[in-house]
Amino acid sequence: MLLTQSVSFFDTAGENFYHGFMLGLCALMSGTFVTSNRESGDGRYDIQLKPIRKGMPGILIELKAGKNVEVAVE
Repeated sequence: MLLTQSVSFFDTAGENFYHGFMLGLCALMSGTFVTSNRESGDGRYDIQLKPIRKGMPGILIELKAGKNVEVAVE
């Protein structure tokens, strides 16, 4: 809902806009250390949420841009 009320279609062309938007939202979360576009395994992840407290799960987020909304929802 935040996106539909605040940005234009022309603002959202490509993956970089969403990457920055998601990175900003994730940075607001407490209890995690957020990094972006770092090497991991055979490539780079888009966003990593690493827990500050040991024993808590971490999250890797990979963003993809596509033209077909129906395929993305599947």
